[in-house]
Amino acid sequence: MEAKRSDLSSHAADIARIFASIWNITLLAPLIQIHDFVGTGGGITLTILGREQSSSPPRRIVTTDLGLNETVVGLPFARSNEPKFWIGLHESWVATGKYKARFLGCGLRVYIGEASEVSRHFLRLEWVAPEIDHEGVAVYQGAHAGHPHWHIDRAALVGPEERWRSLELLTTPVVIEPPIEVFELESVTQEQPPVVQDLSWLSGVHLPAQAQWMHQDWDGQTLPAPHQSAPTSLQMLKHWWEGSLRYLFVELSQHAA
Repeated sequence: MEAKRSDLSSHAADIARIFASIWNITLLAPLIQIHDFVGTGGGITLTILGREQSSSPPRRIVTTDLGLNETVVGLPFARSNEPKFWIGLHESWVATGKYKARFLGCGLRVYIGEASEVSRHFLRLEWVAPEIDHEGVAVYQGAHAGHPHWHIDRAALVGPEERWRSLELLTTPVVIEPPIEVFELESVTQEQPPVVQDLSWLSGVHLPAQAQWMHQDWDGQTLPAPHQSAPTSLQMLKHWWEGSLRYLFVELSQHAA
């Protein structure tokens, strides 16, 4: 998808208005900033503009799963004294000329943690545009991976007891102990200590956020696949941002207390 570079400013304002609508506030200052590196081939990115936490909506700096810093916005839930869930977003373009830019990808990250805590990233939603090969065929990252897609981080895969047990295993010296013997009337069984499964690999699994499997057959090999698509207009991208953010707001609001 290509768009006029001059249209990206109004697109950023549209995203900011979505936030303002969800937060039910009036924005008194820009929320989404554009970094535009001048010249063909230069990168153009949209991110949340950094502000003090006391600003409306509340914002803070967190570390992404890639070790980078980004500004995130707290989700507004009436039952919470302070934000527990935080949203970070990015959108990337590349300049194809003086007046045009091509969409590369976008995504959002969800973090959990009170304002006084270190926030942990646990969920991602990404939409990456394909590359066009020499035969004119759209080739998506990850071969058959879904686009757009969700990623679940390991922090979301364990409950509090399992998490503390994992931390204890990492910080406690290894001591080999015999299995616990459980004596019964007719037999003797050995009860093994519970094992915390390593599910860190799941963060690399692409879970499609859009698919057409119910409308067409797929043999599991033909590409592009029914679960792969790319935005075709800024209006489509705006709708995607709005639906994604509103959906997360509704879902997470049930767990904000």
